[in-house]
Order: sequence, then structure tokens, then C-alpha cells
Amino acid sequence: MVLALASLAGCGSDQGGPAATGLAALPAPVVYTFVPGDSAVLPGKSSADPTDSHSHAADGVGVDDQLGQLGIAALWSGKTYYRKGTYNDTDWPVSVGTLKGAPKGVIAFRVEPAQHPATKWVASKHGLFWRFDAAVDHVVFELTAAGLNPVWEIQGTTITPATERNPAWHRLGDLHISNMSAARTFAIAPKSLSLDPFRPLGAGVVGANLGQGPLGTHVQLRVSVPDTPVDSLSAFSAGPASAANRYGQNRRFVHVFDGERHGVVWQAPASGMVFVTRLSADLQSATTHPLTSPKGHVFAGATGDGAGALFVLYVQAGTQAAEGTRTVFVRRYAMTSGGVVEEAEAALDAAKKGLNITVFGTLAAASNQVAMRYSQGTLGVLLARKMHKASDGLNHQGAISFVLDATSLALLKNHGQSSGHSFENVLTVDSAGRFVGVDLGDNYPRGVHLHRFDAEGRTSRVVYTFKTKHGASAKNPAGKTFAKYEAASTADKTLYQWSNDNSTYTELGGVVETAAGLLVVFASEADKLDNAQATGLHNAPRNVGAVLVRSDFEAASKGKSSNWVTDDLVTSTSDYTMEGGYYSFGGKWLAQRNKGVQWHTSYTDKARNASRLKVVTLPGKPALVLWEEWTAKAYVATHGLVLNDQGAVQTGPVPLGTALRFGRRDDPFVVDGKVVCVRGSAEGLVVDVLIP
Repeated sequence: MVLALASLAGCGSDQGGPAATGLAALPAPVVYTFVPGDSAVLPGKSSADPTDSHSHAADGVGVDDQLGQLGIAALWSGKTYYRKGTYNDTDWPVSVGTLKGAPKGVIAFRVEPAQHPATKWVASKHGLFWRFDAAVDHVVFELTAAGLNPVWEIQGTTITPATERNPAWHRLGDLHISNMSAARTFAIAPKSLSLDPFRPLGAGVVGANLGQGPLGTHVQLRVSVPDTPVDSLSAFSAGPASAANRYGQNRRFVHVFDGERHGVVWQAPASGMVFVTRLSADLQSATTHPLTSPKGHVFAGATGDGAGALFVLYVQAGTQAAEGTRTVFVRRYAMTSGGVVEEAEAALDAAKKGLNITVFGTLAAASNQVAMRYSQGTLGVLLARKMHKASDGLNHQGAISFVLDATSLALLKNHGQSSGHSFENVLTVDSAGRFVGVDLGDNYPRGVHLHRFDAEGRTSRVVYTFKTKHGASAKNPAGKTFAKYEAASTADKTLYQWSNDNSTYTELGGVVETAAGLLVVFASEADKLDNAQATGLHNAPRNVGAVLVRSDFEAASKGKSSNWVTDDLVTSTSDYTMEGGYYSFGGKWLAQRNKGVQWHTSYTDKARNASRLKVVTLPGKPALVLWEEWTAKAYVATHGLVLNDQGAVQTGPVPLGTALRFGRRDDPFVVDGKVVCVRGSAEGLVVDVLIP
């Protein structure tokens, strides 16, 4: 069985005494250190299959490829076992030793990168093998800068103890040591030693103290649930250079509050069942209840009124549907101590003159995103979806905002399109009870688009805009011919005066109300609106930025276009000002201007990017910003900073290690001053808690 792959900031070795009785009682993490013993260089000339006639030794791991209980061997390439060095690495320095801080019985070993990489490429990878003394359950850990990470479990029923006549080599899961760039350290321990730092708390919850950091203590909880949720990290692993990254994801775990307990609504992808998991007030126990939900519908969004009422939006799953055949429901439930009871349901009109939904797709669909909030007897919704065919015969994607009555569930106001296309959104409620949100538009308008709305009306303004990739041929897809775009063309590439750029080179963080205004946080390429630099999906490092918008932004003056940020719209102290523009699909010049952006990271290399931004407000911390650092395609580490009312840095940026991970769009929430982030894994829910 594969264990959860969450990195641990440390693992407690003291297994005695009573179980922890609260988050504060969880023991501090132990810092482990590898102590080397015997060492050797293993060439890797053995093969993994003891029945292979080309094996170096009959047992599958030759004497030269052994050091104590450790062995390495080539793995089947699909054609043969490559072992001569042309299509495989050779000569790995290894050491077998102990792990300081761990109990007796734990064996550790270190593998360094191969001294001789493949002269062409790696066709045969090399795996790690072990000779076990006893047929009991074992766990394999990897020691990283963050601590011990459980990576594989070997069941005792599959182990043949090694003897002199039968070495009985067992492969250590799917671990391999080819193409290594740095040394790796592993530990093997009988499961009975329980190096796992997670201790039982209350019903269905175990927790571990992962260490003290610059923003507080990090406690990770694992919550058992009756069905398998989406695995947040594997379900969406797209980095900045991926086409999927620009479209974002819908929320998988939506925060709700019943007046006493915080929790999340989620849907199991295999069964389609929808659940609400509620944590106790002290976060030590959890209960999960199924929700009655219409069959064949995607859980699209949810919110609570903070007094026991739960509201859930369901959209019929599937590809394009004829107008009037897509069904959409909103249901209200009562959350009680004994369970969740459905109270009311209303069908919403999905036809062209209604919500205009023809495609909402499956759980994995990218361009379907919903943000939903409760305020003063109403429900505010930002919904991105694909629409019924327009007059041009195309099914366009875009977002709308609308308001429902929380009692009758009737539609009070459909404000129509917020942005088209719209690839991400966030929504909150301001101090006056009005809905305040942001969505990410790629053309109409092109920018980070701020909205404030209620059942009466809506006001919207772009607060940040970005460069645009232009056509590389004179004709656009509609067949219209355009002139050369001299300012953006180079000696190597000619561009023309039209565009159809779906990329925004930006990810949303959130919007928070501070004493000084509305603070909008995002990550972007921090460019100078230079369209010549828009050549691909990922053109420059993505940095964390923020812009402070005046509270009454409705009163700000208008600019040359909807993508023009005027001086009196923002109140940031930054003098950052950039002007530019782009040609639309039809060749119309649209002026752009940014003003007052404050950049809070200084990544200068495309190998460093801010992604998966999260923003919450805490006492004394108007905006706590969390994000993951990514290369173009892979996760690196997690970071955070605190902004003051003006959007300037109060603390940070600071590193937070690798144990704290996020789903792309799932929003954190605050419980008694603690920041809580929820994601899914194959084993259940992972709840990360930052305790200042």
C-alpha cells in the first residue's frame, strides 16, 4: 500500500504515554540525522528479475551490487535490461548506517548520484532492493530537508525472510535511482516502531506537529471519510508552462460554517456522492454526512449562512446539451448535530436567456468555476461556464454573476456577463454586506476584474491588465486580413494587428477589505505590457503582486478603455505605472494601463514562479498571503508573507517548507485565529493548520 506522500517537518519517536488530547499537546517534531557506516560503489550490473537468463547472479542482485541488506539492479526497459552504461547510469556511491534520533531497529542508507551517467539516455532505470530479516510489515521513509516522508509500505505477508541459501531480495516499491541530481537518504523500519508522528485526536482525526515556522506552528490533520475524495495534488499538477494552468480549476473543497463547526463540502469522483465534513470547534474530531443530491450532477458550489443553513449548487454534468435540457438545481439543507436534512430545492433556468449553460463538464473540467457566498438573506454567485451557441455559431465561455433569495431560492437578479472568457474567480462579502469578487478575463475585458454587486446592481473595474500575444499570420480565423504589427514584430517573427490570446499569464490570489480599501492579490509576469514578450504560455517569472483599490471604486474616473487603470482608482503608494494596448480579434486597438501595483517577490528566473495563491485576514494581519513556488512544470516549496492595510509587506516573504500544499483554487478559512487549508488525498482529507 502506498502511503500519503506528504512531506513531514519531523517525526516523533516517543510512542509512550497517552494519546495527544489537543493540537497544543502534540509533541514537537524530532530532527533526524543520517549517520553513515559501511560504504561502497555499486555498479548496477545486476538485473531485477532472478529468472532472467542475462542476470548477473541467479538471485537477481550480484555480490558487487550489494552492501549489507541493500542492493541495486537494473529494471526491465520494455526491451531488455541495459547495464553497459550506454542506456543506463552506472556506479552509485552508497552508505548504510543509522538515523540519529530514531529508535533502535531503524536502518538508514544514502545513495549518491551515479558517477557515470548514461552516455546516451536512460532506457533502463535502476531500482532499490532489500533483504528483510523478518516477515513483518515495514515502512520505507525518505529523509528530506522537511523531515521523514513515508513513501512505501511493504506488507509482511509478501516478505520472505532472507537466509544464506535464499537471499530473497524485495524491491522497495517504485523507487528508482536513475537521473539523480542529488543524494537521497532512506530509512526502513518495522511498522511496529511507528515512526509516523500522527497521533489519534478525536473521532476520525489524527494529527502531527510538523514544526514551528516563521508564521506559526504547522499542524497537519488527516481526516477519515467514508468515500475517496479528489486527490488535490495529482488531479491538478499543471505548472505555469502548461496549457491547463491558464484555465485553473473549480473548487473541490468548499468551506461552510454552521454557527459552531467549520467544514467543507466535497464530491467523491468515483461514486458522484456529495458530502459535508464538519470539524469540531477544537479541530480534534470530525463527522461526515452524505447530502441528497441529484444523480448525474456536478457539485458546483456551496456556502452557509453561519446559522445552520447549507446551500449547494448542482449542475448537470456532461458535454454540450441542447438549449433547455441542461438542469441546474440549488438546494438548502439544515445542518444539525445529528446530521444534514434537505429543506428546499429550486430549479434554475439554464437556457440562453437564463444562466446560459450548455457545458459544465465533469469533476475534472477546467473552465467551469463557481464562487458562492451568503449575505443578508441572499446568495451571491460567480459562475463560469460554456454557453449556448451565439450568433456567430460558436459556444463561448464566460462568467456571470447573479443573486438568489436564500429563503425561496428564487433568482433575484442575473447581472449577466462579468468577464468573457473567465478562467478563475473569488468572492467575498464586504463590511456593508455586498458581494465583492474578482474574476480573470482574457478579452472582454482583459485583466483582473473587480466586481461589487447585490440584488440591485453591479459595478466592475479592471484593476490589473497584462500583455497580449498577437497573430502570426495576416489573416485571423474569421478570414479577415490585417496589417503588420510593427511595434511587436522582430527580425525573427512578424506579428499582425489582431489577437485571440486565451492566456492571461496570471493567477488570482484573492481580495480582502482593509482599513485602507480593497486589496487585490495575484501572481503575474510583472511585464511592461510589451506584446513582443508574449510568445508562449510562460514568458517570464511570475511574482506576487498586490494593488490597493479605493473602497468606493465605483466613484473613480473612467479611462481610455475598460482595461485602463486610472490614478484615482488605486490608492497604493507604489508609483508603478505602465501603459500599452493590444489589437482585438477584430483589429480594434484597446488601450491598457496599470497603476499602483506593488510586487512582493523578486523572482528573476522562469524557474521560479508563484502559483496557487491563497489570501486570508487575521487579527493584526490584514492579508496573509500563501503560495507555492513552482518551476515551469514542477512544485518546489511553499512560502508566505503578511501585508498591511496599505498592501505593503509587514512580514516576509518567508519559506514554509514542503509539507504545506494546496489545491489550485480551494480557499483557506480561519478558525479562532488559526488558518485552515483543506485538500484531498487517496487516504481522505488533509487539513493543514497554521497556528500563529
